[in-house]
Amino acid sequence: MVAQNTAFLETYLGSTRCCTGMFTNMWYHGVDARGRENGMMNKANEDNYADDKAQFNILVANPPPDPNWHIYGLYKYGNTKNPTVMETFDPVTGRPKDPYRYPSGVAVNQSIGNRVDWGFNHWPKNDGFWYKTIRETDLSEGDVTFSRVFMWDINKPVTLKTHGIIPIFYPQCGVDK
Repeated sequence: MVAQNTAFLETYLGSTRCCTGMFTNMWYHGVDARGRENGMMNKANEDNYADDKAQFNILVANPPPDPNWHIYGLYKYGNTKNPTVMETFDPVTGRPKDPYRYPSGVAVNQSIGNRVDWGFNHWPKNDGFWYKTIRETDLSEGDVTFSRVFMWDINKPVTLKTHGIIPIFYPQCGVDK
């Protein structure tokens, strides 16, 4: 999926900043089934995703001359506390390297080469509004919606961001296979 997403970003979005990501098996118990904050907000599963299969994969296309980023969960098959790792694309090929090229357990809580360990980031709680939007809209397979617009300030220049959201359901997509 990384190769297809990279090709899409390069072909259709050129020199603008854009990203694409996939998040699976992540929960935040600080919002209710409709996406509203509840009494558990900031007191729920703040240091974990509440699922041992939590996994994610994000590609960020930065405007030249900045390199593109591959952001992903360190553990290939998921982990309830799957740490966030960021790597810049290979400068020779212009593509992301295989994120799982190191033996299991290497680079846990440390950086290697251009691979930077960002530690645990609670994506459902902290990355804009995609999780709340999913809970609010109760999407069915084939539906598409967008999150609210919000500020993205992880790298400069600061930009406005929104999430396009398309649900993928098991068993139709085979994510858990």
